[in-house]
Amino acid sequence: MDRGYRERKRETIRRWHAEHPEKTAEYSRRYYERNRDAVLARARQRRDQSPEKVKASSRDWQQRNREHLTEWQRQYRAENPDVYERALQSNRESKRLARRLKSLGCRQSACVGPRQQSGERMRRSRGSSSSGTGR
Repeated sequence: MDRGYRERKRETIRRWHAEHPEKTAEYSRRYYERNRDAVLARARQRRDQSPEKVKASSRDWQQRNREHLTEWQRQYRAENPDVYERALQSNRESKRLARRLKSLGCRQSACVGPRQQSGERMRRSRGSSSSGTGR
């Protein structure tokens, strides 16, 4: 086969896909249904082989699709309110610990080891179970 023939064939296929997006989507959906495990295994393998590349790709997508991402986040939070509340609570606790360490004159990374991230040791050393902020 000559190179010109292959290029013409590729172009014909591209044109057909552009003219029939619903048929292309239906084919993709059926393929995924039939081969779900294999598709997911390939995705996991790709992700595990080059995590930094996948992370960069994800960041690029997020930058290009800010509106879509925002809508996706709203929908996820509406469907999973308990998970979202746990994340908010975790963030509150982290900020509370950072404020407490700052008031003591410490930088968080210098004063806190991995076991102390919860603030438990800090509460014990102050002899109080409250955060001292009145909140």
